[in-house]
Amino acid sequence: MLVPRGCTYTRPAQVADAVAVLVDDEDARPVAGGIALTLLLRSGFAPPGPLVDLGGLREELGGIQRTADGGLRLGALATLRDLETSALVAEQAPVLVSALGRVASVRIRNTATIGGHLAHADPHQDLPPVLLALDAQIEGTGPDGDFVRPLDDVLSGYYETTLRAGELITAVRIPPRAPGVVGGYTKTTARTVEDWPAAGVAVSISTQDGVVRTAAVAVGAVTDRAERRTDAESMLVGARPTAEHLAHCAEAAADGLDYASDQFGSADYKQTVVRVSTRRLLERALNPS
Repeated sequence: MLVPRGCTYTRPAQVADAVAVLVDDEDARPVAGGIALTLLLRSGFAPPGPLVDLGGLREELGGIQRTADGGLRLGALATLRDLETSALVAEQAPVLVSALGRVASVRIRNTATIGGHLAHADPHQDLPPVLLALDAQIEGTGPDGDFVRPLDDVLSGYYETTLRAGELITAVRIPPRAPGVVGGYTKTTARTVEDWPAAGVAVSISTQDGVVRTAAVAVGAVTDRAERRTDAESMLVGARPTAEHLAHCAEAAADGLDYASDQFGSADYKQTVVRVSTRRLLERALNPS
């Protein structure tokens, strides 16, 4: 890879070696696809320092597997295109495949990795709300050993995570898809479909005999991190939804967020988009005809 000015480069052969370098220097950065990191370094947003190329760890940190309980384990170095074209992901998490097809361009999806995508923590990303709605967990390793944490506990703010010095994402876990679960993701962009979303909404819902049994609603790109909307979820579970009830749930999903105005739209605009998008997704999921 082309090493930016002021940076040093290492390509460890073992995960433990990568952790050791990252612990030793707080300015050290792991490199997976490297797309976002290169832009941050060029803009001066990230200080120059040691670059730890994870490309030699694909055997350990790559791959897409079914877990023993029937869920998914997505290796951190699996590219977004790997996930998009995986029959296993399409079977277990079709909403993720649908969302992946709208992330940037194929060229970027061929390079960007799922671990890097989440560690980057850009609030305008497409996948965090989708993975939150799927109850995704993060597998990782660091100087204190291996760990598993809910994704909701890892995303903490604007380009910020709770990952500590030397900690690496090694995989993303998605629980088994329960029978009857339906979901969806929608994004609103200011320009083309490949653009960053001005707002993104994901839902995952199951019903039995017309009653909502489980519900997850997550919103991204409107605050400094993707968020689950628990008030809306509580209103949905146990309800036999009508159009009016779903509209109230959508209001709950859109209310109470600290909306940020930016180049993609005003706070009022984003709140309206979240409300309308959530209502439409819920109606589509619960009334497929």
